[in-house]
Amino acid sequence: MNDATRIDEAPPWNQNGSIEVVQNREASVMPVTITLKNIPESLYERLKEAAQRNRRSLNGEILERLQDSVGGWQALSVEERLERIRAARVTLKGGPFDSEEFDRYKREGRA
Repeated sequence: MNDATRIDEAPPWNQNGSIEVVQNREASVMPVTITLKNIPESLYERLKEAAQRNRRSLNGEILERLQDSVGGWQALSVEERLERIRAARVTLKGGPFDSEEFDRYKREGRA
């Protein structure tokens, strides 16, 4: 193996010192940057609060909401939805859900 081969195989270094690892350069797609203008202050504040609640960056919160609105959850099959729900339940503390406990909480919330 000569030096030229090793340089060609090395991952490209980004300006900030990180590296980009791409298996197939021809198949890779660069992300698109969008700038939002004239966002009402109240909407901006609500998005910031939602991002904090969901432990996301503001950008992450906006991307998640856009994805959901253009076919995120709705585009999934019933089986895929159930699988995501089951995976989420595993991450929650306290084990399986108790339907009687949910009913009690609903009744208490309506009082």
